[in-house]
Amino acid sequence: MLLVLAGCASSTDSVSTSTDTQTPTLTPVRDSADHFSIETTNAIRTEDGSFEDFTLSITADTRLSSADLTGDPEPYFTIAFDDTEVYRSEILVVQKSLTTDVPLQEAIRNHGGGNVSMTVTLWDEDLSSDDELSSTTTTLTLASIPSSTTEAAADEPASTSQTQSATDSSETEQSSVDQPNTPQTTSSTLTLTQTPTRTTVETSTSTPTKTPTPTPTASPTPSGPATGTEWTVTVTRVIDGDTMEVRFPNGETDTVRLLGVDTPETTLNRVSPDEFEGISETTAGRDHLYNWGQKATQFAEDELEGKQVTIAVDEQADRRGYYGRLLVYIYVNGENFNKRLLTDGYARMYDSSFSKRSTFRSAESTARRTSTGLWDFEDTSTPTDAPASEDSDGSSSDIPPLPADGDYDCSHFDTQDQAQQVLDDSSSDPHRLDGDDDGIACESLP
Repeated sequence: MLLVLAGCASSTDSVSTSTDTQTPTLTPVRDSADHFSIETTNAIRTEDGSFEDFTLSITADTRLSSADLTGDPEPYFTIAFDDTEVYRSEILVVQKSLTTDVPLQEAIRNHGGGNVSMTVTLWDEDLSSDDELSSTTTTLTLASIPSSTTEAAADEPASTSQTQSATDSSETEQSSVDQPNTPQTTSSTLTLTQTPTRTTVETSTSTPTKTPTPTPTASPTPSGPATGTEWTVTVTRVIDGDTMEVRFPNGETDTVRLLGVDTPETTLNRVSPDEFEGISETTAGRDHLYNWGQKATQFAEDELEGKQVTIAVDEQADRRGYYGRLLVYIYVNGENFNKRLLTDGYARMYDSSFSKRSTFRSAESTARRTSTGLWDFEDTSTPTDAPASEDSDGSSSDIPPLPADGDYDCSHFDTQDQAQQVLDDSSSDPHRLDGDDDGIACESLP
């Protein structure tokens, strides 16, 4: 683990006259081995103590001498605001004391202001899954960047040609809402741009038809999967642990694939031990993953099927996968279900581009270290070849590879025999190849 210290910005770094008691305090985390320290420099703060800008200076022993590692250390740092990774360093030079300075104004601007949990984590990069060595978290108060208010003001003057009789009351309302983040510029800007528009909408008889205009932004309920980034949906069917069908409030249905996670396959001859570090390429290893694939599916059914949940896409990830599935996070009562699959050992992190990589990587690392779920495996048997199909002609080798999203449909097969083998290998029909439940898959195929 690491020793974590919080430095204080000097008084010359702040735009206010406040003392250094406003500098955030990090609770020290100590261990007998390696250490890093962090401190804020070049801080710019508002009069209420919120940060508009600062540089995080990280000093670390990157030799990782006390870590239980194989090969040469390949250390790097990540910084996350809440659960979103905002910075990842390159692989660092290995030396006793290395200092890295990270400017964070852009991350502060993108966050939008308010309280934020900032987590700094030291990692060691491995071929399959990176090792989390230590991290520390502190809570900061971030300011809204003033330029955001100025840009918003520039867009709205044309809408202020209505009555000015309500300026005083609306000005008071806006000042109380927006002033804390822009204490030196808010008063005049917000009076001229915001208040007449809001008052007119409230009192005019000719304009109420415009009131629903902002509704899609405030509440995504009316939209379907083609628009928006977040929806409240009903899970109508669980295909497997990481793939579901959902119904949107407008009646549309779609198939979603959980972003950033991968549960084991539910067909025995499709499980891939080589994708799960520490699971051997043996009969025992494949049986183990197959069983956990079934458990992950059952867990998803118990937690999601028939229930209303929130789903959201990630701006840093593709909106849809190669086979057209919507790539989403699922939230159940505010909890990220994708992350829970990792925490409880039902899945591995799927190595792709998305904003929560750091958080997901940490969850998987903890599950592996504590032998949670599918990671609780020990096998001393001899590696064997993958199981062959019961069909004596050996035609299982002709079955197309499983699609990237984990779900077959009839268009993936060249012959009915191929589809039938997949159906026969599963205990149910997770891919819906047998539409009329007569035991025959994809009857239209030759």
